[in-house]
Amino acid sequence: MLNFARQTAIAGIGATEFSKDSGRTPMQLATEACLAACADAGVDPSQVNGIVTFSAEKNTDIEVARNLGIPELTHFSNIPHGGGAACGVVAQAAMAVWSGAAEYVLCYRAFNERSWHRFGGGVQGAHGSPEAFDVSFSWTSPFGLLTPAQWVAMFATRYLHEYGATTEDFGRVAVADRRHAANNPAAFFYERPITLEDHQASRWITEPLRLLDCCQESDGGQALLDDFDMHISRGERIGIVGPNGCGKSNIVDAIKWVMGEQSVKQLRGKSMEDVIFSGSNGKPPSNMAEVSLILANENGTAPEELKDFTEIMLTRRLYRSGESNYFINKQPCRLKDIHNVFMGSGMGSKSYAVIQQGNIGRITDAGPEERRVLIEEAAGITRYKSRKKEALSKVGATNQNILRVADIIAEINRQMTGLKRQARKAERYKRYQGRVRELDIYLTLHYYDEYTRKIDDADALLKGLTDTDIEH
Repeated sequence: MLNFARQTAIAGIGATEFSKDSGRTPMQLATEACLAACADAGVDPSQVNGIVTFSAEKNTDIEVARNLGIPELTHFSNIPHGGGAACGVVAQAAMAVWSGAAEYVLCYRAFNERSWHRFGGGVQGAHGSPEAFDVSFSWTSPFGLLTPAQWVAMFATRYLHEYGATTEDFGRVAVADRRHAANNPAAFFYERPITLEDHQASRWITEPLRLLDCCQESDGGQALLDDFDMHISRGERIGIVGPNGCGKSNIVDAIKWVMGEQSVKQLRGKSMEDVIFSGSNGKPPSNMAEVSLILANENGTAPEELKDFTEIMLTRRLYRSGESNYFINKQPCRLKDIHNVFMGSGMGSKSYAVIQQGNIGRITDAGPEERRVLIEEAAGITRYKSRKKEALSKVGATNQNILRVADIIAEINRQMTGLKRQARKAERYKRYQGRVRELDIYLTLHYYDEYTRKIDDADALLKGLTDTDIEH
């Protein structure tokens, strides 16, 4: 069993930019990435005492340790092969931390695989020898399979046949990888995602692999720093012993904080920013505080939306900018959702399960209302009472909305009375206007006929007078 899986963590991540020409040596890239990982974890490089790499890495652990100022390595190891060996590196680093072989373990990989050595160039010029590594190429080289893409294409062809997959399935993996790269400002393909159509339109490298199936050859470095986590098993009792000021109470504060505690006073601080590490001798300050609490849910007593999970991970994160985030199983959530997980369980930031110094007196001296809250929490009914209160609040809000709607309807009815009166006036006006128009037309026709008759009479009179004048 992977006993170390829940007791170790990646405490820091560091990376350089990824480019076609870094302008630096791989050793410098490795050193920069390792320093960035240490800074991200708030750990001075001198505190690192373990390094794990894999055989494709050309920057030796001793040289990197010397450049970082690491005084002593209590653990160092090297995983063979490439590709998936990177996973083995992280696993072995976690095992080294869990076993106590080292407290902080660095894993790194740095290269100039574009400007110096082209990783995809193949083994055409490799020398032949009876050594096992060179002999292994006899499985592929005689058939013209000389490059990494050609080697993988052979297995990819078998995969397509075995599982009925298509090159579009490979394309979906490439699209997902590029989507992550497009969100990384240090990546060469930052803000340059691809679509499945782009993948299918890219040229063949070796069927069934296309150009966008292959790794991007670039210069850059990446590093991870493994650290130790506390793991408490069911029924296990943990005692934390140490001198004053060593941070024993900080563990309880961290548990209360991730449970949703909002009172800075209860966390023994002056402002919420005090929970963020401010630095010490040899350790730089952190820009963020984060606590994750993993709860077992084997009996399915969690809220309805979480009952199908065997484990529930709660995470709270705070930045110096004041931004705060909550997560359940790495999915963003509300503070209300965090509180809902603990309701009725006896846990929670304000329940009786977390008893600090001076809290016994507070419980014994509590008034009836405060004592009732503790009793209801022990009885496991607070979640239902909270839901009842929320439901009643929604009913009250609905009733207020109904009253508001009734007021709006009454106001609209009042306005409709006036509008109906105005509409009747408008109808009368329209009717009268039509009548006036008809009368105007009749009057105009009457005048037209009258003036036409008078014109005709005048013309006849004028003609008669003209004839009379001619006769005389």
